[in-house]
Amino acid sequence: MWNRALTTNELIEASLQNMPLFRVGLEDGSAGEFGLADEAPADYAVESAPWHDMMRAVSAGHPELRLAVSTPLTNINGLWWVLRVKAAPGDAGRTALRVAVNGTPVDTLSLAAGEEASCYVAPKNLLATGNVIALTRLASSTAPSLAFDVIEMTGSWQLGADNWSNFEFSREVAVPTTFYVGDWNYAGVQRGCPTNVKDMHLRFWMPERIAARHAFTFTGRVVAQGANSYATLTNELGYVKDQWPFSVHLNGVQKFTTGGLKNGTAYAFAVDPGETSSRTETR
Repeated sequence: MWNRALTTNELIEASLQNMPLFRVGLEDGSAGEFGLADEAPADYAVESAPWHDMMRAVSAGHPELRLAVSTPLTNINGLWWVLRVKAAPGDAGRTALRVAVNGTPVDTLSLAAGEEASCYVAPKNLLATGNVIALTRLASSTAPSLAFDVIEMTGSWQLGADNWSNFEFSREVAVPTTFYVGDWNYAGVQRGCPTNVKDMHLRFWMPERIAARHAFTFTGRVVAQGANSYATLTNELGYVKDQWPFSVHLNGVQKFTTGGLKNGTAYAFAVDPGETSSRTETR
């Protein structure tokens, strides 16, 4: 509970109506929602434990925080992620923070109080059965401690399995035309855009620093077009009469258009740094 009205961004963050694989902390320049190092354990279950159960800082006496992520990654294997750490105001000096995923070091971040840093996490470092991300303060650090404002793993998302089928999605008129990425219930996604439901909107959250510094790729695959769609799913040649024109817009800018693609055809376009924002919509 808060004793004031929250901003739109704070509501999105607090309710997890966003796209990160996980996020802990409300990005408000404070570590107050987390627990004291002497009271909170070094191991924190991201999906199930309240924020006050997470250790708020690493120090010489409590050098490591381990984040256990139980969300299965079988449906998003092959995607790169960005781990973002933002420090809360605190001690002077800098902290060398080693990032390890499932025991494999992936990077060392250099942070001062109030700063943020990020690093890539490759799909080869991730497991389908659960993952542990360890943040370890190294002895070379000059700051006595580093407090956390927010920690998140973000940057990638995938809706549906790449299996030439859209059965996990719902009939167009049965669900809203807007879907918030971060809700992993694929039944809330419309399966296509027929003549009576021409638009589909995907809204996702992108931290400003990551949006400004990192490039991304949007990919999709066309399936189940027209009356003969199930025949064309097993026929790589497809049928011309089952090809429909469509376009993809990102924040109102057309990024891709086609006069029609055969069923089973994949398409992609580049998303340059700065083209996404803290509130992004793909149509």
